[in-house]
Amino acid sequence: MQPSKSRLVSALFGILSLALVGSAQAAPITEDLDVFVEDYYGYADDVIGSTGTLTVTYDDADVDPGDLSVLDNSQFDFTLTLFGQLFTGVNDVNFDFGFPELWFDFGEIIFLDFLVNDYDFFNPTSIGDPRIEEFGGGDVIDGTWYVTAFGAEVPVPATLVLIFAGVLGGAVARRRAS
Repeated sequence: MQPSKSRLVSALFGILSLALVGSAQAAPITEDLDVFVEDYYGYADDVIGSTGTLTVTYDDADVDPGDLSVLDNSQFDFTLTLFGQLFTGVNDVNFDFGFPELWFDFGEIIFLDFLVNDYDFFNPTSIGDPRIEEFGGGDVIDGTWYVTAFGAEVPVPATLVLIFAGVLGGAVARRRAS
């Protein structure tokens, strides 16, 4: 008994459709997140509350929807606009060592490990705002990536007065001695 042409054609289409479904690629996902500077260590507290935007693109096939997933810098791209400047993954201080990292929990972004600074030995990145020497973030909560920024510490005015008094006292003591 030979199979009919229609069954043969139907079987071929079935095999072809299974092959196509099995080799289908997952679609790239792009998510836009808000950025908020929550802490600042330096001399310009007005940096707290600064905002920006973060756009992250990744392949949803790399993310386990039921468990913790961590993607390294080769598995996702992002652009960050903060302090009036554009940053990407190559600006991360540890970029050559597999960072930054993007963490998911049950398919939701929960953490972006990203750090930029002016003075890193391996990967310094100039930050356009002179008050900022370094910033980085971690937690993503309800669509917002939270950042901590660091700046140059400057002496408070009382410290300057004490330094000036010490210099003046040394000069007076030297003058009396001569």
